[in-house]
Amino acid sequence: MDYHKVCRDIIAYDQNIKDVYIVSNEARLVAFGGEGEMHKVNEAQFAEILEDLLFMVGSRKHHENVFGRLEYIHIKHRNTDSLVFPFERDKVLCVCMKNQSYNEREIVMKLKEGMLSLPRYV
Repeated sequence: MDYHKVCRDIIAYDQNIKDVYIVSNEARLVAFGGEGEMHKVNEAQFAEILEDLLFMVGSRKHHENVFGRLEYIHIKHRNTDSLVFPFERDKVLCVCMKNQSYNEREIVMKLKEGMLSLPRYV
């Protein structure tokens, strides 16, 4: 699967989506798409960010246990919000929003519809 294309497709869902990351369960960046400054972050720094994120929601090593029955996790940052979804069996999908003036339900519905329409997204 072309994960970079997946990221680009998701960014096209809504003008409020800033960046999209697909990360493996080993905290390795699989794909990135967007306009934000995360492209300046190296893989080791990104892995640290992801580990902190997973620690905050309760599991450092096994992200699949974090979600349980949850569809996604909403994380508010200083300058942006992120929606984190389970993706395939061994990855997470992180969608970063441009600002906080978006409709969360609408974005989630667009993402769910879009991911389900593409083969093997979730």
